[in-house]
Amino acid sequence: MGTSPLPSPATGNVIRLTVETLTNGQRCQNTFDYGDSTGAPISASALLAFIGDAETRWKTQYLAVLSPLSTLTSITASEMHYGVTPSQVSILAPGTVGTAGATNLPLETGATMSRYGSIKGKHGRGRVTLPAVPNTFTTPATDANILNATAITAYNALGAALTGTIVSGGVTFVPVISVRPVPPGVLVLYTAGIATYILRNTLGSARRRKPGRGI
Repeated sequence: MGTSPLPSPATGNVIRLTVETLTNGQRCQNTFDYGDSTGAPISASALLAFIGDAETRWKTQYLAVLSPLSTLTSITASEMHYGVTPSQVSILAPGTVGTAGATNLPLETGATMSRYGSIKGKHGRGRVTLPAVPNTFTTPATDANILNATAITAYNALGAALTGTIVSGGVTFVPVISVRPVPPGVLVLYTAGIATYILRNTLGSARRRKPGRGI
C-alpha cells in the first residue's frame, strides 16, 4: 500500500469557516478552510472581518442551493495553525433563508461536491455534503436520485465562488484542504490549495443529519 505525500507546510493562518444552517429544527454544518502566507497570527478583529468578506464572496450562491425552509444562522471562524486567536462568530440576520424551490428533500439526503487540491492522494482531496436539497433540484418523473440541470447550474456557481480567493484587510486568502492533525496534535500544519470543486450528480446521504441524530 502506498503512502500519500504531504502538501507543503502552512506558512500563515489557516482559517476554518463553519457555516451553520437550521432546517425543520435541525442544525447542519459545512466547513471551508482558507489560508494566507503572512507568517503571523491574525487578530481577532481581522478574523471577524474575514467572515464578512467571505459572506460577500459566496453567501448569495450558498443560499441559492437551500430552500426557503432553511435559515443560514451563523458563520464561525477559527484559526487552526497558530492556535492563539479566539474564534469569532457572526450571527446572521433573522430571515436569511434559502432562495431555491419551496421545500427540501429529507435532511439525510445531500448533494456532494468533491474538492481537489494541488497534490495527488488523500491529502489533496476532500468533499462537502450540502444539506436541504431544494425540491426543484430533482425531477422524480425522470430520476429522483439524480440532480437536474437547475441543480447543476446552482451548485457549480457555488463551487466557482468557493474556489475564488478572498482579499480581507489587504491580505489574500486562498481556499485550502487541510491535513487533519493526528491526536494529540490539534494544529493544522499542512495545507493544499484547492484547484476545483466537482459536483457529484447522484444524490448522496449524511445519516447523521437525520432529525435527532446530530449535525
